[in-house]
Amino acid sequence: MNYLYIFYILIFLFGCQTEQSKNDKIIIGKQNFTHIIKAIHLAEAKYEINKNKNIDAAKNLLKIEYDSIFKSYSVEVNDFERSIKHYSTKTNELDEIYENVLEELIKDKNKLP
Repeated sequence: MNYLYIFYILIFLFGCQTEQSKNDKIIIGKQNFTHIIKAIHLAEAKYEINKNKNIDAAKNLLKIEYDSIFKSYSVEVNDFERSIKHYSTKTNELDEIYENVLEELIKDKNKLP
């Protein structure tokens, strides 16, 4: 379950951030959060493949992909971080999100030739 491992790393990294303003209370819905998590895992997998060739280029590409993911879902990084914290306290919802991510990845894999 590499995805779960990566998710816990994200929680750890974002959990060390300072507390957000009380005015910022946006939590990303489960469906969009599922799609975002899937896209992030795919971007990180691409990074892992490419980092051995050129780590700086791979890091730059990963940052570009993160920015693109957040932009395509109209999400700010702070909203994503807050949503990670939110869902990490609701294990049933988090399990459901990750089950959906895995199902989508399996469907995508089955579409490959």
